[in-house]
Amino acid sequence: MAWCCGTHLKDKTECSMKFIRGDDLERAFLTMLNKLIYSRKHILVPLLNTLKNSDADKGITRIRQLETGLLQLTEQRQTLQRLMATGYLYQVIFTEQKNALLIRADACRLEIETVQNTSGRASEQIVALQHLLSFAEHTAMQTVFDEVLFAEYVDNVVLLDRETAAFHLKCGLVLQERL
Repeated sequence: MAWCCGTHLKDKTECSMKFIRGDDLERAFLTMLNKLIYSRKHILVPLLNTLKNSDADKGITRIRQLETGLLQLTEQRQTLQRLMATGYLYQVIFTEQKNALLIRADACRLEIETVQNTSGRASEQIVALQHLLSFAEHTAMQTVFDEVLFAEYVDNVVLLDRETAAFHLKCGLVLQERL
């Protein structure tokens, strides 16, 4: 098998860059995977704890604050409607206040969506890291390249030079390995 520019060349077609031998890349992947299996307690466990405690907690806390704010804005709108119905507010003031509350509610919803989207990537990384850690804890050292494992844990590979590859893992880690 041949690899070029991070893509697998099944039909051995040429690309504009020099290709590397597939078995070199496979050997580098095995070495990197075995290093992770061996040092999982020093690399994967602390990384998982850091990811869990940092972005996810802040995102969840912020979303809860925004949802509380949305509830308060809804209550304020209902109060405005009651005041208008009883005749304590003029139509102009009611409309002005209601529009201001709706603008603030839209801003809260937009921020909730933004926080969810950014937290979503962190959540995906946490799940991928948990999966990798579980694999590392329950697996012996690997001696044979497995394409399924490669596809399961590696997002992409960047060839830094003819002797070094950077494996970008789905859990967010980027590990360099000599070919």
